[in-house]
Amino acid sequence: MPTASNTTIGINLGSRYVGTAVIIGTELREWRLRVIRGKTYIEKFQRLTSILSRLVDSYSPTSVTLKKFHSSRSSPMLDRLQLEAKAYLQENGITVHEYTLDQIKAWLLPGKRVSKAKLAEFIVAQYPILFEEWGREKLLRRPYHMVVFESVALANASIDQIDNREDTVHP
Repeated sequence: MPTASNTTIGINLGSRYVGTAVIIGTELREWRLRVIRGKTYIEKFQRLTSILSRLVDSYSPTSVTLKKFHSSRSSPMLDRLQLEAKAYLQENGITVHEYTLDQIKAWLLPGKRVSKAKLAEFIVAQYPILFEEWGREKLLRRPYHMVVFESVALANASIDQIDNREDTVHP
């Protein structure tokens, strides 16, 4: 079981939106979709740094999990933002994990073929506070907040990994 001292943040970075989720112990404390406004890389990076800084200052996480991009679904700007975000977090002494969505699906729902919607349903079952948001999301023609559910899954998988690592170190 996760301990209360474990604080992890899941970040699903996009070129326009960033999904963030904060889990402390087993409690989902914050989940948001944030817009990264700006036309240039510098403007986007400044906004991303502001988001990361607020999260780090507010929650002092033990780890942050970033969604790792598939090379065919990425862009040079997005790759650069990802590298800069990772470097910024590591400079602040935070452990950074990177997982692809397929790795998260395999970790949380092993042995099953899982769609993004099924992953979101699993996350809602873990965190019922997301039930209403998931209900609204299912009605949309173009899922807008799916990045938030993915960021919660990232944070959840990171907490599981921390606990498993601690279990192996301290049997």
